[in-house]
Amino acid sequence: MAAMAVRETALQRAQRTCAEAIDGSADVTVDAEAASAAAAALPPPAQVAAACQFVRLPIRFDDLEAEVNAMAIFHLLDFGSGFDAMLLAKTGKDARETVQFGLLGMLMHGAALGSPHWLREFSAYQAFQFFNIDASEDEAVPGLPGVVLTRQGPLGAYTNKLREVLNETGQILGDSAHRSLGALILANLDAQAAAGGQPSAAALVEELADTFPAFDDHGLYRGHQVYFYRKAQLLAAQLHLRFRGEDARFRFTDMDQLTVDSGNVLPAVFGRQGVLKLSDGLAAAVDAGTDLQGDERERALRAAAVVAGTRICEAAAAVAPAEGPTVEPWQLSMFLLQREEQAARQRQGEGQGGAADAAATAGDAPQRHVAKGTVAY
Repeated sequence: MAAMAVRETALQRAQRTCAEAIDGSADVTVDAEAASAAAAALPPPAQVAAACQFVRLPIRFDDLEAEVNAMAIFHLLDFGSGFDAMLLAKTGKDARETVQFGLLGMLMHGAALGSPHWLREFSAYQAFQFFNIDASEDEAVPGLPGVVLTRQGPLGAYTNKLREVLNETGQILGDSAHRSLGALILANLDAQAAAGGQPSAAALVEELADTFPAFDDHGLYRGHQVYFYRKAQLLAAQLHLRFRGEDARFRFTDMDQLTVDSGNVLPAVFGRQGVLKLSDGLAAAVDAGTDLQGDERERALRAAAVVAGTRICEAAAAVAPAEGPTVEPWQLSMFLLQREEQAARQRQGEGQGGAADAAATAGDAPQRHVAKGTVAY
């Protein structure tokens, strides 16, 4: 009797397709020697792991479902990095900080985040009200001195995306058997437990990606689909960190399969370290701030970052004590991102503060690629 084929998990799919994408790529390569050097420069694994902290909102939640739901909504909306420069110049907050601010406002005002109807009916005015983004601009009317026409500015594309993602999620939840995003997540974990398996981040990532387009993060490169599942993976990691000590359902046994963050920060970090080698054309596009939305090289950059993170962890493990702890890709990711945030705060602290200084600080950071239309990062 032939053995049954083992089904590929979502996390294995992400690892495989990212590796296949950059194999022979003319756009970006991973330098093995530089990856080994980056691994050697890491602090001990315990210090890397110490950087892995969950983001706790200063809110008292009524129950587990409400807190899980709020965490899920945050990660659902964790995109818009392509608008960081504009947001920093106008509000002093980047896209991630903007979503944190908006979510906190919703919770403090008692918004019905657990209601599919509320999400489905979330309006442009509510986007302005909670996220504090005035996306309108005044334009002088030619030939009519003193007369201006108010129109939607470039930030309107970002606020529209926030609204559309919430509306779409509410519609999907309304058509499902789940009363909230948090309820869906808990139902997934309960189903895993009922099936007798170990708690799996991959299984949760798979359901989120299969159910919600905003979590289904993939794209074409050289004619093949490349899977990232960035936001779903980050949510799984945060749930694990937040609840593993008090609820066995969140003690995922496959955390080592999570990839590094495939947004636009780590490609810049790995590029600075020499781990990623970009083609002249791609390097010029990144340096010029060219919007890579719709450009398949954007997927190559993200895939290369995933592979680079794995290679660095493998290089670190190769020289680690046989019985000692090792650095996992998701831990490496959090460590590097925390270090970048600390460096950004230090640069900003050397300035005068305010929105203009925050925008200038963004310009001092390692050059990050831009993709304004994506809801992946």
